[in-house]
Amino acid sequence: MDACPACGARLGSADVGDGASWFITLIVGALATGGAFFLDAWLRPPIWVHALVWTPVIVGATVGLLRPVRGLLLASHIRHNLLDDDRIPGGG
Repeated sequence: MDACPACGARLGSADVGDGASWFITLIVGALATGGAFFLDAWLRPPIWVHALVWTPVIVGATVGLLRPVRGLLLASHIRHNLLDDDRIPGGG
């Protein structure tokens, strides 16, 4: 798809870079660190339990949030006219 069917924004020049992965890593890392501290203070599990619990949580949250956050950043770029050749003439 070269352009958005709703608004006509050209998606060929759309590149949000690494912003989405940076935000996700920062937020998921902070939440996982807080959760790990809470779990450790509450139950005092061995370290292998932390690895068993937090590895899939961190990987799942990071991978699961990547696509929606990239979409939000792309929508923000379109809304604020930050893309090159933003609109196709007569396209929405």
